[in-house]
Amino acid sequence: MKKQGFFWSLLVVWMISAFPLQAQNAALGQKVSEIRAEAWLDGVRPASAPLTVLTFFTVSNPVCEQTLEHLYALMEADDRLRVIVVTRDDESKIAPLMAPYHSPRMTVAFDADGKIFKSFGVNYVPFSLLTDAKNRVLWQGNPLRMTEKIVSTAQ
Repeated sequence: MKKQGFFWSLLVVWMISAFPLQAQNAALGQKVSEIRAEAWLDGVRPASAPLTVLTFFTVSNPVCEQTLEHLYALMEADDRLRVIVVTRDDESKIAPLMAPYHSPRMTVAFDADGKIFKSFGVNYVPFSLLTDAKNRVLWQGNPLRMTEKIVSTAQ
């Protein structure tokens, strides 16, 4: 009986290593690649900042719309923060939603071909990463769960 348990354990380990899982996350402290957008909303590139929230977004998800106001409030509370919304949507769909928030500190990166989504392994939205100036992940998850405390204690 012990041999069977050992065999199944080895089989599971082999399957995990042979077929890597693509998780929608990065390890805390891991360096992630910089965003190389096809285009920016109204040509506005993000301002430099010590902290960045990358938020993966679609206009077809009503929860994503709620995240804009929440992230804007976080950005207003901490002047070290900028927000980059990454979307596959076209400009005509997202521009009206972004109008009250759009600035160099909160802009949109267009990813029509999905390269940015794919490079971060993003399969569902909304999803956010908080990174430092060296692009190391400090926090990740649903952007509505990001708090002022999380941002204020980030370094």
